[in-house]
Amino acid sequence: ENSAIAKILAKIKHEPTYAITFGKTIFISCKREEFFAQTWWVKHELAHVGQYERYGTLPFLGLYLYYSIFHHKNGNRFEIEAEVAEYSGGLTVQGKPAK
Repeated sequence: ENSAIAKILAKIKHEPTYAITFGKTIFISCKREEFFAQTWWVKHELAHVGQYERYGTLPFLGLYLYYSIFHHKNGNRFEIEAEVAEYSGGLTVQGKPAK
């Protein structure tokens, strides 16, 4: 879903495009076609959807915030998992093929 919050975050982070996931919704700063053309990006965000499903919304957000503050991106286990998913063979959510 193209969203104002993703556009604002893109500007704050000085990125040409940006995506942020809340629960099962992925908010993007670009056109859908641009997002879906980048398979690695879709896999990355779907990994976050799976993390929300595994941990629950509030626990995931708390843990993500903790790792973001105290371990930065390089040590954030949730970002590492999402980056690994970028190179996985298929699009999955919680180990199941995405529909």
